[in-house]
Amino acid sequence: MEDAAAEAHDGLTSHRSRGVAQTTAEAEAAAPVNAPLTFALKLDTQHSYLVERGVSAEAVALFGLGYCSRGVMAGRVCIPIHDAGGQLVAYAGRWPGDDMPEGVERYLLPKRFEKSRVLFNLHRVSDAEHIVLVEGYWSVFRLHALGVHVAALMGSSVSEEQLALLRERGTHCVTLLLDGDDAGRKARERALPALADAFFVRAPLLPDGEKPDTLGEAELRQLVAHP
Repeated sequence: MEDAAAEAHDGLTSHRSRGVAQTTAEAEAAAPVNAPLTFALKLDTQHSYLVERGVSAEAVALFGLGYCSRGVMAGRVCIPIHDAGGQLVAYAGRWPGDDMPEGVERYLLPKRFEKSRVLFNLHRVSDAEHIVLVEGYWSVFRLHALGVHVAALMGSSVSEEQLALLRERGTHCVTLLLDGDDAGRKARERALPALADAFFVRAPLLPDGEKPDTLGEAELRQLVAHP
């Protein structure tokens, strides 16, 4: 009898576990993509890495940048990410330096965050008729400081969702300014057809090894000037 009761209990426990797992999976599937966060991280805005990267105090304040000392993003400089409506949906964590410990990624994003559905900084673009698309956050900081309407792909590929975001903002002209390396040039060739189907596109090539945030101001302004 005790064995039979134990088997029955085990069966009930197993059934309940499956039920809980199924309910959890269904809840995750039904959850909105990149839902607004219900919290904000407490960040140290005086971290030396921000100074080393040449980010001004004004840009640090505007973009909400800072070093995180607790939680999943501990030990990283965090960059708040907003959706097109200006709602905070994620943080990107950048390792503060280029010498990462073995097994540590340079950037960390939340597991369920879908970056292909967001264009970083798009919510700050007041007039999106002409917009410059770059790969990363630091290029956005540099160009935004120069008064350029800029957004980042947070990578080197352009998704259908990102194209839709640009159309919704009334974009007509796009300057695609990807990094001056092999990966950036290959990404440029892949992205051009999709962009050209919807917008007038310019895609100047950067000098070898350069990024939008490392170019001199005069050259950078020339590359991103509205056609």
